[in-house]
Amino acid sequence: MVFDYSGKLAIINLFLWLILVYVYRSEYFRTTNRPGKYGLIGFIAILFSTFAFSEADTYHYEYIYDKMVLYNVRIHIEEFYFWLVQVLPQNYYIWRLAIWGSAALIYIKVCKVNKLDSRIVGLIFPLILIQQFAVTRGCLGITLFLLGASVFIKREKQNKALYIWSVFAIVASLFLHKSLPLFIAIAALAFIPLNKKTFILLLILFPILRGFVLPFVLDFIGSGFFDKETASFATSYLESEKSEMNFNGMLRMILEYAPRFIIFYVLIKCFIYRKVLIPRNIRFFFNYSFVLFYIALLFLGQATSSFVTNRTIHMMCFTLLIPTVYYLQNTKRSRTEKNALLLFMCSDLFAFAYQIITCW
Repeated sequence: MVFDYSGKLAIINLFLWLILVYVYRSEYFRTTNRPGKYGLIGFIAILFSTFAFSEADTYHYEYIYDKMVLYNVRIHIEEFYFWLVQVLPQNYYIWRLAIWGSAALIYIKVCKVNKLDSRIVGLIFPLILIQQFAVTRGCLGITLFLLGASVFIKREKQNKALYIWSVFAIVASLFLHKSLPLFIAIAALAFIPLNKKTFILLLILFPILRGFVLPFVLDFIGSGFFDKETASFATSYLESEKSEMNFNGMLRMILEYAPRFIIFYVLIKCFIYRKVLIPRNIRFFFNYSFVLFYIALLFLGQATSSFVTNRTIHMMCFTLLIPTVYYLQNTKRSRTEKNALLLFMCSDLFAFAYQIITCW
């Protein structure tokens, strides 16, 4: 199937990205707190993800959507999204608005529940998350899970109704993407204390674990945990040969991973080695982000990379924003943080430029 990717339309997404970066550019240098609101962030997030012409999956989903409308049969997606196809006006972008627009509003609520500074979110959201946010329908399930987890973990008020709702949100998210059961299971590891000893132990075990991950994942997929459709889809990726990476691919990988390594270096130095006291909800999302990044690196460069690493990094972007913003709103900008943010900008601009030029 040949898809009509449009580099010209991708310029719209670059423009929306630039709006957020420009409006919140002062947060790159900021040393004092200033109040702000989420209105512009939410509006841009909804526009960007609804009309995500810079993302290949937008065109893939349109093809699937048209097939479902034509034959009135569910293809690839979960039951909830097919129900939306049936009840909403027959327009692909209305369908996207219902999914990605709802996810954007939920994620803003996640930021509010975790008491994140909206102006720093305005800068970090386009740098770390916005492109990943617009990729898959799974963003709705991910954001609902993160909101449920945030409410459940904070426990600031003895409100049983709120706890029941948070559990319901987490359970509901399981049905909104095939990957959510596994990612929620991985979230349990975030409750294990991450201190100097466990961090050093994980570093020592890293080269050993890399040798065992592929057989383990293949056995896990065949265990019946996933449905047949997901298991078949995953196995086709895992058993495929690793593709050769060209210069552009290598450059993009360096630009993507370098700022993430720097951010984790900063967070680990602060949260683990300096033992800075942080709220348990922020600690949870830091630990969860670290676990996801660790898993992604275990598979990076192996035959499983296209399936496991990309999806784990995708999930990590949603969680990493939370401890990153919390850290930035409580510290002054150092050269290290500024360099990391600058590299994130370069990575995003490279991704936009590549899509626009190759699909012009």
